[in-house]
Amino acid sequence: MCTISWFVDAQAYHIFFNRDEDVNRPKAAPPALLNQANVQCVMPVDPKGNGTWLVANEFGCAFALLNFYQGRLPKGRLHSRGEVVRDIASSENLQAAEAYLNQLDLNRYAPFSLLAFSPEIVSQARSKKSGFSVPLFCWTGKALEKTYRASPLFSSAVYFDRISASRMQVYNAFIEGNPEVCIDEFYALHKSHLPEKSRSSICMHREDAKTVSFSHVSVSSEAVSFEYVDGAPCETRPLPTIRLRRKL
Repeated sequence: MCTISWFVDAQAYHIFFNRDEDVNRPKAAPPALLNQANVQCVMPVDPKGNGTWLVANEFGCAFALLNFYQGRLPKGRLHSRGEVVRDIASSENLQAAEAYLNQLDLNRYAPFSLLAFSPEIVSQARSKKSGFSVPLFCWTGKALEKTYRASPLFSSAVYFDRISASRMQVYNAFIEGNPEVCIDEFYALHKSHLPEKSRSSICMHREDAKTVSFSHVSVSSEAVSFEYVDGAPCETRPLPTIRLRRKL
């Protein structure tokens, strides 16, 4: 289970990501500056698959992956989906990212949803704020489908419809219809336990799984910033922000 939302203001575009995982999964390494195919990137690293779920690069592109549990699982030995995000991280633009996905043997991966953010998409959406749409590449286990998606996006292995509806209601209460919405509302949203502290809340808590990290990526014309909370955002303070100068 994960929740991602996004927003654009006059200075930057912003991505907010709650990563929900099994409590026994090894802890990820916090975001760091890494060189991926000679491109500077910022990403956390999951030691289980040596990949990531969220990355931003020096060109101002960012990529975020959520598991698509409703897809068909390919047969055979599967690689970590985090490899896809790690390897697409060097893309200079959306065209390069899409070309990378189209040449992949996707049958090596379980189904996923991959959101692709870029300066050119954001520049077209300044007036739409939280409602702007970004490319969504969904590997269903049968085909790679490209659509455009407005914030937010959820994933859940169980009770998907019920949990999505509950989280969407909370999202609407915090974000939609608020003409003065800003970053603070998104921080409050991703800490939220509405309607109660449970599997349905955006800051998710169950006995066997919970929100294990919160990320806020901010991409302006000058820099990329990656703020990371190594734990549930309702009870953990953020680590020092990692910054990367943009390459124009």
